[in-house]
Amino acid sequence: MPSRKAKLLLVASVFLLTSVAAAVVTQLHRAPAGTPEAVVTTDSGEWFCPMHPHVRSDHEGNCPICGMKLVNKTGSHDDSHTDQFHVAPQAQERIGVVVEAVEPIDFRPAIDVAAQVVADERGAITLSPKADGWIDRLGVSVPGQRIHAGQMLYEIHSPELQRRQKEYVDLLARRDALLAAKGGEKQDGGEEASAGNSPQDLMLASVAQTRSRLIAADVPAVVLDDLERFRRIHDMVPVLAGHDGVVTGIGAREGAYVRPGEVIVSYADPHAAWAELSLNPEILAQLTNGGEVELRSTVNSETSVSSPIDSSLAVVDPVSRTARLRVPLHAAGDSFLPGALLEAHIRMKARRALTVPSDAILRTGRGNFVIVAQGNNHFRQAPVRIGMDSDDRVEVLEGLSAGERVVTNGQFMLSAESSLQSSWRRLAASHDHPAH
Repeated sequence: MPSRKAKLLLVASVFLLTSVAAAVVTQLHRAPAGTPEAVVTTDSGEWFCPMHPHVRSDHEGNCPICGMKLVNKTGSHDDSHTDQFHVAPQAQERIGVVVEAVEPIDFRPAIDVAAQVVADERGAITLSPKADGWIDRLGVSVPGQRIHAGQMLYEIHSPELQRRQKEYVDLLARRDALLAAKGGEKQDGGEEASAGNSPQDLMLASVAQTRSRLIAADVPAVVLDDLERFRRIHDMVPVLAGHDGVVTGIGAREGAYVRPGEVIVSYADPHAAWAELSLNPEILAQLTNGGEVELRSTVNSETSVSSPIDSSLAVVDPVSRTARLRVPLHAAGDSFLPGALLEAHIRMKARRALTVPSDAILRTGRGNFVIVAQGNNHFRQAPVRIGMDSDDRVEVLEGLSAGERVVTNGQFMLSAESSLQSSWRRLAASHDHPAH
């Protein structure tokens, strides 16, 4: 059970909060100097103010606070203003209320999205072993690594490649023996020689075919030259890069047993790449009329490229519902290597639209709202449906019309006032119709 001291503290706190709230409401609704106080009654007056339901009168007249005509609650009257609220000019000045007229403007939405450089698969090279074996050593370590023509990508230990090398060495020895036996003499020019079917020609063709098969198995020219000069079989066959590039994938590690068809290393031209943008379907729908994207490198912030957008190139992932849109990068330089992250700023084509400052939007769990100035110190809270934003302005799709004025400063205090006056109206309604 709480102690007597705790109870006293609780009562004092409630009293203090009640006093502060009453003071704030009194200050906000204080009538201008020289204005007669409102007639507030607790009986069932027949006339009341729609803006200030606590103002009651037994005869027709105007509200002493806002000047609005009193409404007969028992007669037929227009309820079109029951969603409005009134704020005295002095209170508006204290709050710092600023209004702005809503007019159509040339609006060009912009949005920042994530992007990444990906290699152009059309020029990518994938290296797979042409025979079973074991990866003895890798010459690359991570995707994105730069490589140069002739660089060792991996070494493979393959009994099959050793056997092919031995066959080639045996053919070279037989060729040399045949040439030595012939003594380099020319054929007699008979039909067999002219057809290229002489033993010497057949041997030379067999040597060339075997050499071609070794080249097709990714045996480099330096190993073939060594076989032809020194007749030495290589236990480890290196696989070399055909041109400069950047590693896009590594499919095996040192010591792994590999078979034909398994990807060991893939690489691509570093200057033939795409910028891949990640978009949600709503943004993609806004790009049907085209637009432009500025791509800025995170490696060198001073380097940027611009490119038009073709939304027909987008691909939507059916699982994540994320659209991937590719933009070509032509000779973008070393700041846009595959794998690098980019800052993408999309600017859509300009269109006529109603916009309001971003700060004018009241974003709540019940939706988005703006405070509309009605004139004569009256305001209303209007729900709106918003679209894209750009340069601190938001496109309004529904809820406003051209020529209306919205509050751009002090709207949060006015929203609180709207809620307060709505509470008063509900309280007045419950007083007029008590529950049985």
